[in-house]
Amino acid sequence: MRMLALDGQNLAALRMRRQLIGNKASEQEYQLLFRDLSPVATVYWCRPGEPPVLRFRAGFDDRSFNACRRERREVIKGRFQGGNIGYVDRRDLSLYGSIYRKAPKALTEIQEELIALLRREGPMNIGLMKEMTGRLVKEITPALHKLQEAFIVFEDQVSNEWDRAWYLMEEEFPELDLGLPRGEAIEAAVLRFGYRIVAFDLKMAKAFFRLPVRDLKAAVDGLLTQGALVARTVEGEGDRLLLSEDAALLENERISMEPLALALHRNDFLVKAMEPTLKERFDRPDEEVLQYLLVDGRFQGAVYGGFKNGPFLVEEVWVEEPVRGRKDEILQAVREENPAPDSRPKRFCGQEL
Repeated sequence: MRMLALDGQNLAALRMRRQLIGNKASEQEYQLLFRDLSPVATVYWCRPGEPPVLRFRAGFDDRSFNACRRERREVIKGRFQGGNIGYVDRRDLSLYGSIYRKAPKALTEIQEELIALLRREGPMNIGLMKEMTGRLVKEITPALHKLQEAFIVFEDQVSNEWDRAWYLMEEEFPELDLGLPRGEAIEAAVLRFGYRIVAFDLKMAKAFFRLPVRDLKAAVDGLLTQGALVARTVEGEGDRLLLSEDAALLENERISMEPLALALHRNDFLVKAMEPTLKERFDRPDEEVLQYLLVDGRFQGAVYGGFKNGPFLVEEVWVEEPVRGRKDEILQAVREENPAPDSRPKRFCGQEL
């Protein structure tokens, strides 16, 4: 007998509960959430050196909280997801290192020189490396980035200052174990992802993790065989994968959710996971998306304009027909994310404001 599709609104409510959106996280809950949403990127278009935050999810100032955790090396900066900067909890460094490490087939001459220099002289910034090696910054920086992707060096980011020191990973993180079976590590990360996103498919997993589809499919197939994941149809979303216990939960419990409109930046966990579909639905050839609009747990619009160093230029707020009657609430959400007077929206769904 064919199972009935899961209720899409009920799923959205569970997704918001798992994201701790609406019911703000305590510090303990936040740390668990941070680990499950890792690697965590900084807010899209922010000052260099900004600590990561999980917008709308903390019941406290998580910018300061994560700045302190970063200074204490409780959250670690690295290159994950296609070489992009992200942060992970130190306790998960081996897990994500085993997933994302790009081990070079052979070190280049400059890479060997930089490793030997750090081993001999200790931590130093790029300026000192330039002085001691006679090489150009444009040679040193990409070599360090490749070593960072290989988890050979570590860039210490204790503030938003440009003058950052580089260290050898083996000397700063003796507990680091890059020998975890990669397939098992990906399975573990997919289960965390599945718990917080609730329902997903391979397209969403690839969009977030930036891993080859074959590797993600192998992990999903393994989890399906183990019974940890099940395949179900969700109203409004189509065929999806869920944790087996979540499928049962959604069948047997009605989950409440307060009405809520939010403007999410482009590096938000939910945006990254749904990015391909969001681009298909909302991107325009002549205007840039500043934020995507999440209304009652579902993406139903976008904010258009231009990024710049200073107040963003907000040209238009556009939402789908079913939520246009909530104009004031949606505009307030946009203003909270773009508070500068120069960022006041000019249009709402084509109408001048």
